[in-house]
Amino acid sequence: MFKALAFGTLLAASSFANAHVLVAADNFDAYASGNLHLQNAGSGWGSAWAASTSAESVVNLSGDNWLTFAGTADVANAATRKLASAMTDKVIVDFNFQYSGTLNNNDFLALWFGSSTGPNVGLKANCGTGGCTSDLFARTTGVAGSFAPASDLVANTTYHVLAYLFKSATNASFDRIALWIDPTAEETASLTGWDALYAGNSGLTAFDTIGFRMANLDAGDSVKIDDLRIQTVPEPASLALLGSALFGIAALRRKRQA
Repeated sequence: MFKALAFGTLLAASSFANAHVLVAADNFDAYASGNLHLQNAGSGWGSAWAASTSAESVVNLSGDNWLTFAGTADVANAATRKLASAMTDKVIVDFNFQYSGTLNNNDFLALWFGSSTGPNVGLKANCGTGGCTSDLFARTTGVAGSFAPASDLVANTTYHVLAYLFKSATNASFDRIALWIDPTAEETASLTGWDALYAGNSGLTAFDTIGFRMANLDAGDSVKIDDLRIQTVPEPASLALLGSALFGIAALRRKRQA
């Protein structure tokens, strides 16, 4: 009996090791259609949304709310929100993505970390310059980025975008971001097999705000975001504590059964 319990404990600890810890989430379903500004649902946030009324809106599509960006303006802070606590390393963000209209070179909508000039992940159509047909990118700094090769997007098609922002062993600032398009369950759990990886020192050591920047969209274009989640990877010390606790429970149960 104890061996079975111990094996179950090991299995639970192993499963937890591959789990990510949810920090914040919002699926926008609690909001009425219209302006996102001052809306305050979801979990794990430190403030309501602050949004530019001319750039964004909550739109219901077949019973499901999406955050939608449209308009021709360049808006660095089209929608922003504070987290309940600052993030210092190993940040996972994922969301569903869809666009309608026609993508032209450098049509842009990205989620940023810390500020609009910080790390970014999202849409930068046709590699920005028209040098390729890939549309989804990630970067830690600068104005270019690394593009997912198989991201020549199709209008009105939903894509699952996953990014992992982290620090290399030699840097105190975020300097790596990996990108997946429609990742498998195994890729999501293990954070392996990325479609693109960007390396560059962001100078950002921690952040407590995320937001969206839009630019270069044409009249008739819209970009939609849904099921936004921010997660983190548990530290090894936390996993060790969990393992010790689980083994302690198993040992106590064995003692009581003796």
